[in-house]
Amino acid sequence: MKNRILTNRHYRISVLCTLILVLQSCAPVFYYQLYNVNTSETSATQNQFIFDYSDISVNYDFWAENGKSDFIFTNKTDNDIYIDLKSSHLILNGYAITYFQNIIVTTTSNVGTTTTYYPTYYYGTVDHTSAAENSIMRIPEPIICIPANSSKVIDGYQLVKTLIYDCDYYLFPLKKEIKTQNFDAGNTPLVIKNIISYSFNKSLDSLNRIVNTFYVSAITNYPKSEIIDYQYSEYCGKKSSVLQQEYFLKSSPKMFFLIYKTTDTPWE
Repeated sequence: MKNRILTNRHYRISVLCTLILVLQSCAPVFYYQLYNVNTSETSATQNQFIFDYSDISVNYDFWAENGKSDFIFTNKTDNDIYIDLKSSHLILNGYAITYFQNIIVTTTSNVGTTTTYYPTYYYGTVDHTSAAENSIMRIPEPIICIPANSSKVIDGYQLVKTLIYDCDYYLFPLKKEIKTQNFDAGNTPLVIKNIISYSFNKSLDSLNRIVNTFYVSAITNYPKSEIIDYQYSEYCGKKSSVLQQEYFLKSSPKMFFLIYKTTDTPWE
């Protein structure tokens, strides 16, 4: 009788372990495609993409999921400068996206939750089903004024939405299989060009134009465990004993990333 009880117990444990393994094998594993960005322009600083001109400077920080073309425009003069968004463009591999989109962006807030809605061609599908307590409507402006001796952040667009595939690196690598594929300006899979048009008068009678060009210089695929770590949150020198937060082991204004998982593609 005792042996039968032990046998039944072992059987149940074996079944439970098998179920756990099956569930773990079915759960998606997350990976990160990390992109390094470079430029051939000599006016950029080494650690950051800061382009310094006589009257203005432009600072880029690409670090974000899917990348971003946001930039900080600094007016170094004692007079106002006006950016013409209708004549300013982000160009990805030859396809232009004009910075001025004649759209209305609405931000809604309901029970502490804030959601921003964009048209489908701007950032994704609009899905709004619940009523909001507060609503803020942002009307786009084709001309942005940068006051004298000040800076503004100009919102941009995502740089990638899908994986960049290459047979020279593993799509779902183990730690020992991680490999970086390098590119130059001639064979890069992604060329990023930013055109900014501005004037010293609001009528835009005479436009100045600067063009900043970048390219993806390296791509590396990482398992999440090799690029994300965890640390306890800290406030005023005191660390939390329970609350952990993720942080990137690799990050830079000259990088961006895309998150994907094993269930996203039919390849291994």
